[in-house]
Amino acid sequence: MEEITGRITGQLTITHDVILRGTVQGDAWVTGGATLTLYGLVAGDLHVDEGGCAIVRGTVSGAVINKGGRVQVFGTVGEVTGFGSTHVDEYARVIR
Repeated sequence: MEEITGRITGQLTITHDVILRGTVQGDAWVTGGATLTLYGLVAGDLHVDEGGCAIVRGTVSGAVINKGGRVQVFGTVGEVTGFGSTHVDEYARVIR
């Protein structure tokens, strides 16, 4: 599993399993077959495509948009929308 730290300007597309401890200054996309474990910050929206997986332990400033993937929220997100398997932990924070 790859680990990403530091700051990424613009959109990030996740095509394989990644642990993100840094900051994405834009949107992030998780494609089918990939898993993102987020401990850092996505300053835009987080899109999870069909077959993708996102485990949010950090912060998503915008929306988490589930497009048929698997989403688990334990951290802070702007909102959660879409369809697919979505779990929001009782201690998670959803702003909207």
